[in-house]
Amino acid sequence: MKKIFFLLVILSLFSCREARYDEVDSVRTTVMGKITNPTTDLAIPNLKLSLKRQWKQNCGGFTTCWKEENVAEITTDSNGNYRYEFGYLPANGREYYTYTIMPTDDHYRFDNGDLDNVVEASKINEKNYGIWKPITLNIHVKVSNNNIPPLYTQVTNLQDNSNFSNWSFNDQNGEKTFDFLVRPNTDVSVNFIYVENPNTINAKSHKLDYPYKTTFAETTTISYTVDCATF
Repeated sequence: MKKIFFLLVILSLFSCREARYDEVDSVRTTVMGKITNPTTDLAIPNLKLSLKRQWKQNCGGFTTCWKEENVAEITTDSNGNYRYEFGYLPANGREYYTYTIMPTDDHYRFDNGDLDNVVEASKINEKNYGIWKPITLNIHVKVSNNNIPPLYTQVTNLQDNSNFSNWSFNDQNGEKTFDFLVRPNTDVSVNFIYVENPNTINAKSHKLDYPYKTTFAETTTISYTVDCATF
């Protein structure tokens, strides 16, 4: 009977230790800041943010997997401000172990320069972000004399020269509409690129640039006519 009682006491102690793991081994950490929309310069109220715990681990053989856990959901107040305190758990041997904060809605984008979303342990992390939601720019293009396809279509953000995406037109003649997710209220360039003698030392790239300013409309369609023989 005494042996059984002693065993129960030991099990109880281990159970208590496990139950207090977050409390004892975690480090108090704060993340706070303000979220604004850089396309309007206004704060974003009631925006849901996710605090996530991420790490890399071996998934068998030479395969590497990224694991992710949602720690908390945080909502900005009426002025776009947020603040959250939590227990930052130690890595315990996990590779590339980080806590990050990001919009819950994955349609939102961080403005360039605001990509430092890693939260450091035992600190008050002030993270002020510019976040915007893309709009759809439909580009309808009528193409002729595309004799050496493809004709590339891309949209470039003129603020930082980054490309939102690009599409290929592979028919010699015809019409197509390409959908681009772009930053609203932004100066962009719609580019058409055609390459003569590709994959040779005599390759020559031709480019047509059309400036355009995006609006706040959720969807806009613009049209172009491109004759590759006139590049």
